[in-house]
Amino acid sequence: MIFFTIITSLLIGISQIPVNGAEILDSEISLKNGIINYQFNASVNATPNAVFSILSDYKYLPHLNKHIKSSAQKSRGTKTIRVFKLEKCILNFCFDLNFEEEIKIQSNKISSTIIGDKSSFYFGKSEWIVQEISINQTKLSVTGQLKPRFWIPPIIGVYFLDKVFKEQITETVENIERKIR
Repeated sequence: MIFFTIITSLLIGISQIPVNGAEILDSEISLKNGIINYQFNASVNATPNAVFSILSDYKYLPHLNKHIKSSAQKSRGTKTIRVFKLEKCILNFCFDLNFEEEIKIQSNKISSTIIGDKSSFYFGKSEWIVQEISINQTKLSVTGQLKPRFWIPPIIGVYFLDKVFKEQITETVENIERKIR
């Protein structure tokens, strides 16, 4: 009887937990010679068009990540430039990071290249690819590199980068899904 009660309680409790489809499938971050390399794959319960629409519109950035304090987009000739500011604190150290990057938007891919003299990074690049898993589920794959203008301690720095990276990814994909609902 106790076993039945425990199982029933667990099943009832599980059925009342809200389902969030956004999920990090895998992620990896490394630091070598001062360069941060990262990649992640996530799934989002939404159509690829909806996910891509949100990711390609700079106005959504502050809604996707609470650490993004401002976001703007402008044109320079034939180039599209995205500018945003990010503030992140780790322990008692807070960082104000400036990003200015050239954006290239294709059918299912957003590529960015950091403009070094206008950013907190000497250089950087990323590629965001949106792929259909099923009718209402999308895979988001991101790869990139950053060379910061600040020093990151080799061992403990990688630990904190990994921790912050996973938090930021999780928050972003969950907010993409919330925005679509």
